[in-house]
Amino acid sequence: MTLKYFIGLFTISIIVSCSMLSNQSTTKVSQTDTLIVIVYDTIRVDSTVVVDEIIEKDVVNRPPFQSAREKIVDVIHTTLDLKVDWMLEKIYGDAIIHVKPHFKSIDKIKLDALGLYINSIQIKTDSSLSPLKYSYDNRMLDIDLDCTFSRNDTIIIQINYSAIPSTLYERGITDNPYKQGLSFVKAEDTEDGIFPQAWSINQTTSASCWFPTIDSPNQRMTQDIYITVHNSLMALSNGELIYSTLTRKDSTRTFYWKLDKPQAPYLTSLNIGKFSKVSEKLKDVDIEYYVSKKYELEAKNIFGNTPEMIEFFSTLFKTPYPWKKYGQVAVSNYMYDGAMENNTLTIFHDFIQTNARERLDDNNEGIIAHELAHQWFGNAVTCEAWSNLTLNESFATYCEYLWLDYKYGKTEAEIRLNRIVNNYWNETNYFVSPTIQYHYNNSEWDVFNNHSYEKGASILHQLRKLLGDEIFFEATHQYLENNLYKSVNIYDLQKAFEQVSGQDLKMFFDQWYHQKGHPELSVLSRYDKVNKQLFVKIEQTQLKKENELFSFPVEIEIYLADGSMITKNIQIQNKEYIDTISVDAEPKIVRLNNEKAILAKVDYENYIIDYDLALEKFHSFFEKEFIIQSLSSKNISDSIKLNRLLILLNDDVWKVREQACYLLSQINLDSVSTQQKERMLNNLKVLAKKDFKSIVRAEAISCLEIFPFEFIKETLTESINDSSYLVVSKAFSQLFKNDYEATYKLSLSFQNDENFMDYLLDIYSKYGNENINEYFLKKIDSRNGNDKFHTIDFYGTYLQNLKNDSISEIAFDKIKAYAQSSSNWEIRRHSILLLSQIITFLAKNENTNKDDNLKIQLKEIITNEKEKRVLFGVQTN
Repeated sequence: MTLKYFIGLFTISIIVSCSMLSNQSTTKVSQTDTLIVIVYDTIRVDSTVVVDEIIEKDVVNRPPFQSAREKIVDVIHTTLDLKVDWMLEKIYGDAIIHVKPHFKSIDKIKLDALGLYINSIQIKTDSSLSPLKYSYDNRMLDIDLDCTFSRNDTIIIQINYSAIPSTLYERGITDNPYKQGLSFVKAEDTEDGIFPQAWSINQTTSASCWFPTIDSPNQRMTQDIYITVHNSLMALSNGELIYSTLTRKDSTRTFYWKLDKPQAPYLTSLNIGKFSKVSEKLKDVDIEYYVSKKYELEAKNIFGNTPEMIEFFSTLFKTPYPWKKYGQVAVSNYMYDGAMENNTLTIFHDFIQTNARERLDDNNEGIIAHELAHQWFGNAVTCEAWSNLTLNESFATYCEYLWLDYKYGKTEAEIRLNRIVNNYWNETNYFVSPTIQYHYNNSEWDVFNNHSYEKGASILHQLRKLLGDEIFFEATHQYLENNLYKSVNIYDLQKAFEQVSGQDLKMFFDQWYHQKGHPELSVLSRYDKVNKQLFVKIEQTQLKKENELFSFPVEIEIYLADGSMITKNIQIQNKEYIDTISVDAEPKIVRLNNEKAILAKVDYENYIIDYDLALEKFHSFFEKEFIIQSLSSKNISDSIKLNRLLILLNDDVWKVREQACYLLSQINLDSVSTQQKERMLNNLKVLAKKDFKSIVRAEAISCLEIFPFEFIKETLTESINDSSYLVVSKAFSQLFKNDYEATYKLSLSFQNDENFMDYLLDIYSKYGNENINEYFLKKIDSRNGNDKFHTIDFYGTYLQNLKNDSISEIAFDKIKAYAQSSSNWEIRRHSILLLSQIITFLAKNENTNKDDNLKIQLKEIITNEKEKRVLFGVQTN
């Protein structure tokens, strides 16, 4: 989803202390500046700052301030008794909700209830139930309590209701067909094709799509959930399983799950299906894995590090796992390519179900660690409002790094942190926001971005480097212990770190959490041999974009020819930092910002680097990244660059080898010698065959593409037999481009390998000719659920690249049948989108008569479609 963000109404606050007024230049904001700022006390200014010229061009469109929801009542306990109607995708429920007035006495209560069918509402007094009057607009239940209750009273409301979440968009209650809280998956769309599934994802405010509650993250409740299902199925929820009753006359059984520690309503989980359960035990914690029967024997290989992860995080944060159980379940047709940290029961997209060969490319430990970490950060301690989402997501993201550091060492952790930072950089190309995002438009999903996740994690890493490990982890422990089973905001985190460190951290939190952007530094260094001084100039260049300065410490490292190192710690706080450093001998390496201790983009106007010395002295990935960065410079000839990169192909850090391959692929072969080309070709062939890391082998194969096909054909053909699916797919892609018929024959042996299927369909969609069409149509017929409509999408790409009118017309008739009759609404939707694409293909070929006929057919399909959600995102004119 593309995010657009606007700067709007603002207040300028300039807080100046006496110590901040010296040695500063005048800052003037011109009328050409495009972004308006809030000026914090982290920025050094003087009394001559001109603010009256700031234009209001970007002020009027600022999104509204999104505060935490006012707490009039507190939900303290919820009991749900649920039954399922699979045919109608319907839940029948009895909800017993215990609430207390938060402070003021009340005689009414409002509950979120999106599109529920309310049968009755009663209040329990003593041992009797009395009916209550209420009004309901399909979004909010406004209940008249008949008398006044104080904050010393507990009010027990019983609501008999039913819910059909899949109809909410159809009924105009939600603006997105995927906002339904509880999703039903037909049996034919699940992996086994036999048993149906239902699963919930409530984030952000979708719990109220299937049970009445106050759907806000600053509420906390314990719960009892009873779920009655057919006895062939399992029903999973939060907490511990108290019982599952069997042998009822109607072939049903009831599962009773109890959660005795409070959680936010959005974390309430319901999962129903035919799962294979694999269990482990860690002290008092029950650990459970729920997978399809096919992956039962793989479950411990997929999730097997979970017990060690729990022990590691419990020890690191000095806070035991805060719940009695931790389950992980893989479901079919999960709407996101990821997971959701439902309390004590994380739900995963079924991509998590892998075999040993698939895990060679990705063992998914990052996402497993991330979701587990949420059981502390997000579930036990929860952001009070979505504007503070980073309190949940930054810690979970940083825990990916922490786990890799513990389990696999510093190098793997640094590679992950580098990816985290780069994900944030990439997002800033089109979107910049404070990390705490108080201003957004209608949807809380606007804050689910790389600022909340990756930037937040990078800030935590900075804080750790600033304060040291002992303070950082003790402060994190205090943050957890002080707020366990509570909701929090950013000031709770700041308070914990200030109490432990004894430092005033307002400046740090203001600029990194509340201020937009990040430092962008231009570094110029030059050595004066006569005076034996190193001139260093560091300029903050982000002012052109954000008009906000940052203040932060950074270390300058200077290496001399004998390998000795001089360091100087400096404080960057103005637009320019200029210094001269006495150095007796000419520096061989000058660099700063080691270990990502500061979230800053650093651009060196000139690199001072002796590559031989750097290779000798640099051991960590972050250090070696400086070498890679310098070799990306346009000031180095391809010939010199190639020689350096060939050395890096043998580096002991796999990520360095991968990056070296990528940079080699940018080399202009005409600009280097024949001998260099031969060395490069031979080195890449060896890497493609023998590197232990599949990602490196795959990148080496991609790099080989710059050579004539006859020089690389043998290597590519051998790589078809590689153990890694990723490597095989890279080899197939290049072979198809150069030798279609022979490669197609090689690919036949992969056509029934479901684990390779998406790779193969992607390749066929790009390079396939007419003889692939029948295979695509068979795969569309045979695959289920998400796999089916993904295949339809691949087929669309194939038709677009093929540009064959007759096959496109055949495809139209075939796909039209799915658009008209599939029981899966998403398959009908994707089919309609493809039909529209086919018409566009044919129109480009000026096939007017056929085009008009197909338009009439498509219009008829759209007109006859009874479900509004099928037409979500479809042009209907």
